Amino acid sequence: MFPLFFYFLPNYCELEFMENYLPILKEYRDRGELSAEAVALMEDRVLILNGLPQLYGSQINNDSNGNPTLLEYEGTLCDVNNRRDKIGMIPVEDYVARFGIELEVNCN
Repeated sequence: MFPLFFYFLPNYCELEFMENYLPILKEYRDRGELSAEAVALMEDRVLILNGLPQLYGSQINNDSNGNPTLLEYEGTLCDVNNRRDKIGMIPVEDYVARFGIELEVNCN
């Protein structure tokens, strides 16, 4: 199994290091040695740091008033939840509720 130390270390390093390390983490994920959720968190972080929308809705920051807010995401919240579901993550509205963010997601 992939040691979690090697996930957390690059997750809090410089962007270039994370970008270089992400493909290695994906290989471990594909072999079942690292959770898809752990890789998704790093993938979202790399996307946000590059000024791109995140895929899994895992990145949150405080707005100018100090309130937690979900950072930009690709597509709709339904799209985010579909991606999250495919890899076994809880729905985005449940995830962000942990940070005091209320989201209503209606995917009819």
